[in-house]
Amino acid sequence: MKDMKPLHISHNPFFSLLLLAASFSLQASSSSLTGSFKDTQQLLNVKATLPNSTLLPNWLPNQNPCNFTGVSCKDDTLVSSLDLSYTPLDSDLRSVSSFLLTLDQLESLSLKSTNLTGTVSAFSASRCGALLLDVDLSSNALEGSLTDLSSFTSTSCSSLKSLNLSANSLDFSNTNSTGLQLNSIESLDFSKKVTGNIPISNCKSLEFLDLSSNNFSTEIPSFGDCLSLQHLDISSNKFHGEIGNALVACQRLALLDLSSNQFSGPIPSVPTGKLQYLSLSGNDFQGGIPLGIADACLKLLHLDLSYNNLSGSVPSNLGTCSSLEYINLSRNEFSGGLPIETLIKMSNLKKLVLSYNSFIGGLPDSLSKMTNLESLDVSSNNFSGLIPSGLCQGPKNSLKETVSSEQSVHGSYSRECWKLLSAHFARFELQFPRGDNPGEIGFLVEPSRFDNVVESPPRRDSTRGHEHPNIREFDSGLQRFDRNHSVWVKALHQFEMDLIVK
Repeated sequence: MKDMKPLHISHNPFFSLLLLAASFSLQASSSSLTGSFKDTQQLLNVKATLPNSTLLPNWLPNQNPCNFTGVSCKDDTLVSSLDLSYTPLDSDLRSVSSFLLTLDQLESLSLKSTNLTGTVSAFSASRCGALLLDVDLSSNALEGSLTDLSSFTSTSCSSLKSLNLSANSLDFSNTNSTGLQLNSIESLDFSKKVTGNIPISNCKSLEFLDLSSNNFSTEIPSFGDCLSLQHLDISSNKFHGEIGNALVACQRLALLDLSSNQFSGPIPSVPTGKLQYLSLSGNDFQGGIPLGIADACLKLLHLDLSYNNLSGSVPSNLGTCSSLEYINLSRNEFSGGLPIETLIKMSNLKKLVLSYNSFIGGLPDSLSKMTNLESLDVSSNNFSGLIPSGLCQGPKNSLKETVSSEQSVHGSYSRECWKLLSAHFARFELQFPRGDNPGEIGFLVEPSRFDNVVESPPRRDSTRGHEHPNIREFDSGLQRFDRNHSVWVKALHQFEMDLIVK
């Protein structure tokens, strides 16, 4: 029997690579198990701090953390996302954050509306994992100054891109002269219940900034290098003064909401290249609509200039805003005839609100050419003549809601309109002077369906009157008026007809 030659594996390249791969696989598996065990322990440490021990019942020892409530994992082993939103943790932020922020593979953490208390400085003092991108602590009972956020985002949590601290009781007091240094943050939500001055001029990476519904009462703040900013909402504050060119540098803005403040002067210069949503309502802007707004027409979808002191006529170059779906010019002092040729060119317009201005003249039948229009409000102007029957009929008409004031449009609705009102409109509101209620309303409803209407409902035509199949209920809605002063029709899609005798 011949001697067998030994197999020298170490000199075989294939087997060497195979052993090396197996070794790496074992190490990776071991590391993954170690990491999973570590994540489990950290999550259990969080649970141990909670006053309610029965909360999170499937957070148990010796279990895969990926099966825990609120947990998402990468590769079914390591925690990458934790969302405990609306879970009543009733805990202190310091106790929770010290364990959660340091999860090695954590990318997203949401503790929205979890009854967290404590100061935001406890959060700022924590270190976080190298991969953490998104933190949401909104709608809690956190307090304190936001001053320390600079050090948190620059050193303790340099990877963080999105931070939501809205609806807490925070302030910007004791901020140093350089302001917040949030160079890596891309999304920042400080809306609701934040006070103080706003030192955010050194946030050059910001793409999303929401400071709405606070009590800021300064002139418009400096946004510094805002070339990255795409969403800016500072609505519902007490910002005041003229804006001028303060926002011109923010060339990438797609949404700009300055509504419900105390700004004054002319409509400011705004970046128009990428703008899709512009709301300036509820301020004290004066003068006319600047021609430059039309420069945003390529992408502009929403324009709200309501509740200001704007005057003059609607510029004809707004007709180039063919993408516009919503325009609200109500509660201003615009005058002149209805800019119908301009409006017709807005081929995608779905909602048009022109109420409470001083427009004059008639409502042309060409309004019916606005085939995508779903809602029209021309009430409380000085229009006269007939309401176009084309608004009530036509196979291409999309109108579902209209509000028109009858104080100057006497005898305005054709019989065709009355017949089609309830079949076509989701909401229809008319305002009639005393004695002008048209008998044709009888086409729509049987008087027997009236609820709480006393003695003399609108006249019913006996040959045509019938209960319309779309009408569910007739209610006078007399909470604000005396007898016979109001009739409400509630039908399909909350169809309403409000006949107000003045």
